[in-house]
Amino acid sequence: MKNKFALAFIALTVLVSASFAEPVYKDVAEGVTLYQEFVEGHLITAAIVDLNVPGVSIRSELAGGTVGGGDKNGRETITGMVKRTGAVVGLNGDYFPWTGDPCGFMLRDGELISEPVADLSACGFTADNKFFVDILKCDGKLTFPSGISRTIDAVNRPRETNQLVVYTPTMGKSTKNKYRGTEVICDCENLPLQLGKEMRLKVREVYENAADSRIPEGCMAISAGGPAGWFLKENARPGQILRVKINVRSAYPGRTETATDWTTGTNAMAAGPNLVENGEVVRDVRTFRMQGGHLTATHPRSAIGVTADNKVILLALDGRQSYTTGVSTAKLGEIMKRLGCVNAMNLDGGGSTTLSVRGIIVNSPSDAYQRSVCNGWVVFAPQSNIAMPNLRVFREGDMMKVTAEDGSELTPEQLRHVIWGTRNGGGFVDQTGKIYSRTKTKAKPELVFNGKAEEVGEEIGGEENEETDAE
Repeated sequence: MKNKFALAFIALTVLVSASFAEPVYKDVAEGVTLYQEFVEGHLITAAIVDLNVPGVSIRSELAGGTVGGGDKNGRETITGMVKRTGAVVGLNGDYFPWTGDPCGFMLRDGELISEPVADLSACGFTADNKFFVDILKCDGKLTFPSGISRTIDAVNRPRETNQLVVYTPTMGKSTKNKYRGTEVICDCENLPLQLGKEMRLKVREVYENAADSRIPEGCMAISAGGPAGWFLKENARPGQILRVKINVRSAYPGRTETATDWTTGTNAMAAGPNLVENGEVVRDVRTFRMQGGHLTATHPRSAIGVTADNKVILLALDGRQSYTTGVSTAKLGEIMKRLGCVNAMNLDGGGSTTLSVRGIIVNSPSDAYQRSVCNGWVVFAPQSNIAMPNLRVFREGDMMKVTAEDGSELTPEQLRHVIWGTRNGGGFVDQTGKIYSRTKTKAKPELVFNGKAEEVGEEIGGEENEETDAE
């Protein structure tokens, strides 16, 4: 891009309402379309991912690539994940504690990262790109040479009292436990840990009264506290071959038509509740862990769902702002059904709701900045190139404009490949180019064209020396 037009700093008032005459569609990559609309006071931004297109895939991703491997709090921004992995689109994922540990079930490229938590929904993909949803229970067992066995309570998460937890290299360099117990380090030749696969572990060391033990490369660790720690200490000996096998099963068999053998899953993530099941909006949420005000109040929301023709909708619905209000999960289910979803699941929302294209933010996060999260969904797709001239980007009032460098208009096809966004989420540019400023915040307008993200001007909105209004 040549001759960037420097945007003048102008403090704008927040618009009270906004609307498109029609939804706007932009081309992100082969098989990936960005969709945006204002409807009934809601700003909806979504990536439509066609899994029927060769080369298109969706993966679950951890902050920094390991459990707690992001920033000092173990988290990472969605734009950071997108840039680090080379994805074309990213959306925030499950609920999480501030340590960055996934809240529930997670698979990444077939590897078991985290076990299910009771009555949290989970959704995932199979190797042939089929999407499914379910509510899961964990079935894990540690077996000693004598035949004695013990239930595995968790995978790659901090150990609680009287729990036995197994750790893989994806946990990072150590078990990260704060409380002392028995910790066993084992060599393992058949990593990664996968559902339904028996792992053969050779005991290398048994540490008593230990915490935060190092996990050497190619090893797994077992940690237990309380009575479980005593059991592990009494039965584990260096040189032994231990067997670990973990599987999951549906907690409510037959609830959804898409419930399947999860050992075929490649990428999966927990959250909830389910929004749409078998083409119908879910009204009865009594079986879901997340209940009460969280479900009925109007909040910003994120969601993932699949259509009958195997297109996945990754959706961000913004709220807590004067130009867009949030919704309940029931209303979100209605929206996902209207967009064609036959099965859909709620993801973490509120200040976490962030949708990124090529590393820029294309929605309007409620905190006026993007929150770091523990995991997210990332989309990979072949680049779709069209002939684009050198661009001239400029501002007219509250609109961002783009033409060819010589002032000629872009073709409709070229304009479909121009995607507006911001760097930090403090402010918002919709896909028509309209600017919405946030009180006390500033935004860096950015532009994506032909797969490249580029900053196109100075900060807009806000007032100098004012702090953000985020909590």
